[in-house]
Amino acid sequence: MPDSTFIVTEKFPQSGLSSEKIVWKSFTHAFCQDTCLAYWRYPLFSKVGERRKEPDILMLHQQLGIIIIEVKGLTIEQVHSIFQS
Repeated sequence: MPDSTFIVTEKFPQSGLSSEKIVWKSFTHAFCQDTCLAYWRYPLFSKVGERRKEPDILMLHQQLGIIIIEVKGLTIEQVHSIFQS
């Protein structure tokens, strides 16, 4: 029987709110029937300077292993321009 747990460790920031919240909601929906443990903003790294560095999503999945996702709110045109340069 699947056992999925999704933990939000801090509030969604105001900047990029729509992109990050959309990805987290889609992610939890996609894996809700799997055996996994996922965190929103799990603090993997110690504090460096004024900001703590951490992945947006960290998931431990029984079959897929460790998944780390960094969310960036870019348009498809912005992504396309990266590959054009």
